[in-house]
Amino acid sequence: MKNGKSTDNQGLRVIIGAILREKGGISVEQVNELVRPFFIFDHKKSYEAELKRKVHRLMSSFKDDKGVRICFSDESGQYVNVDATKDLQAVTRVKRQLLRKFDGTKKSLKKVKHREKILMEGQMSLSDLNNRN
Repeated sequence: MKNGKSTDNQGLRVIIGAILREKGGISVEQVNELVRPFFIFDHKKSYEAELKRKVHRLMSSFKDDKGVRICFSDESGQYVNVDATKDLQAVTRVKRQLLRKFDGTKKSLKKVKHREKILMEGQMSLSDLNNRN
């Protein structure tokens, strides 16, 4: 955001949050248009971010003969080949990081399933009402 000020970010969060509450969603393009006036492109940061993504994609492409990923970054910023390392602490760090991601994903999935159930129950109720008429 503009000069990295959190006030711009907070203002955008308020605006986008209101849209999300009112409409239940927002397109990627709409968010882009809201953020665009406050975005100052930083070539060096962009280059570093793209380099980091490229390295991550490269390192995550290492897989075993069953197609399961073998190389993970750990909490300390090291890449670990979990099939070859003899460092128990490195494996533990990778496990901790994967569990944190898994836990976050599990919580998000639970929220989505809950909402899906509410919406499905609502649809069944509407169809039941329509069938009665």
